[in-house]
Amino acid sequence: MKEEMTYEEYHALTLQAVDEYNNDDYRQALEKFSRLEKANFNNRKIHEVLCYIYLNLGDFRQAQKQYDIYLKLAAEENPHLRLPRSFSEVITECGDMKETETEYTQIMKTEPADSSSVDFEIPIKLCLLYINKGDYKKAEEIISGFKNRFYPHKS
Repeated sequence: MKEEMTYEEYHALTLQAVDEYNNDDYRQALEKFSRLEKANFNNRKIHEVLCYIYLNLGDFRQAQKQYDIYLKLAAEENPHLRLPRSFSEVITECGDMKETETEYTQIMKTEPADSSSVDFEIPIKLCLLYINKGDYKKAEEIISGFKNRFYPHKS
């Protein structure tokens, strides 16, 4: 069901939603971005942000759903551009799980906790490989472990 709002209301809600997202208040941001989605479903940026919100909340099924909507809208909007990859293409590019786990373990053991050059790619790949297997709990453990080690000040 479409939510009707004026331009001013939509603009104010967008500013609040972005502020909450930027301050890691994902539950509040989710409420606001969900309203924005109802008001303007065809805005692919809303679905992109919702994907990130759901990932941060550990709701990987909803993150996948929002990513799929994002891809569909991107294809409709820009049929001539190379689109973001599908989830299965992303999984294929993540590589071998055992090798990625080894690389992740190496990062966690050797990279200083205050490192500003820590590589996000490996934990993200490993997380996606676990999501693909349906092991959402393990994917959440990977993200939480990485966040706690390198970003302990963020809640």
